Amino acid sequence: MVIVSGVQRDYLALVERRYRESYEYIKESQGYASRLLKINPSAYDAYFTQGFTEYLIGSMPFFLRWFMKMDDIVCTKEQGLQDLRVAADQGQYLKPFAQILLAMFYLREKQELKTEKLLTQLTNEYPENKTFRRELEKVRAQNHAD
Repeated sequence: MVIVSGVQRDYLALVERRYRESYEYIKESQGYASRLLKINPSAYDAYFTQGFTEYLIGSMPFFLRWFMKMDDIVCTKEQGLQDLRVAADQGQYLKPFAQILLAMFYLREKQELKTEKLLTQLTNEYPENKTFRRELEKVRAQNHAD
């Protein structure tokens, strides 16, 4: 249920950019993830949902975060990145997706070296994926230009 509601949340928020409609799925997926992690803290894929929610809400202006309070959510980008790292390092099903999202968030946070490291891992693990290689080349070019 964490994955199902999370995919619906991701589609509405990231693809259709319908943030208001995605909010119900954010709450739903977060509720499932919180319950699962209380029962089984080693369900590492649930950290993806928790981290995505933390980062997403933590990135919003304060007045919006105030309206979006949820149980078991600190609402900071830092906590979101930490939870996503758990999923990216130890996840079973969502590990590659967590790595991609984490690389994207690191890029937003101007942490290009961490982005480069994740893209290098993804390129090595999925050598046939031209997108990973192309994005890695862009990040490397930017890092060497600075």
